[in-house]
Amino acid sequence: MKTQEEIQQAHDILLAVLLGEVHVEIPIVSRHALHAAADALCWTLGCKHNHAFENNLRQLTKLAAQRGQLLTRRLPGHRAIARPATPENT
Repeated sequence: MKTQEEIQQAHDILLAVLLGEVHVEIPIVSRHALHAAADALCWTLGCKHNHAFENNLRQLTKLAAQRGQLLTRRLPGHRAIARPATPENT
């Protein structure tokens, strides 16, 4: 796992590029990927300025539950575990 300092540095670099503080030519498709990465890093660091990843994750979990599945941790080398959602585990 990366250290908090490495995660913070990645966050700061991405935000500097996305906010135009560092001028780098980025194709629009890559810019979308960088936004998604920044969203995830903000969630990891608990930033107060960005809740996109948290909101998306909550929505995905809700949609899976509506389809009767509970998404849980994915073990290395295995497929995602989706078990039936019950009132006890949702």
